[in-house]
Amino acid sequence: MHIAKLSLVNYRNFASTAVTFNPGVNTVIGENGSGKTNLFRALRLLLDQNMLPSAYRLDESDFHRGLRSWKGHWIIISAEF
Repeated sequence: MHIAKLSLVNYRNFASTAVTFNPGVNTVIGENGSGKTNLFRALRLLLDQNMLPSAYRLDESDFHRGLRSWKGHWIIISAEF
């Protein structure tokens, strides 16, 4: 089983993004500040049972930076296997 797709909505620097992964090894590359770390943090939120409980807490700084106000919006992180 592999992660086939990761979808992010209103999460940090991702307004609405879907990343498709191929079976086997995948490489994530990008410039500084492009969201590589945020992409992997989103995966960890879904899959890593060893994270500290405080790491699961999202706050208003985790909402997409382009939103005028975070109120009334949702952060959605989903994975397809």
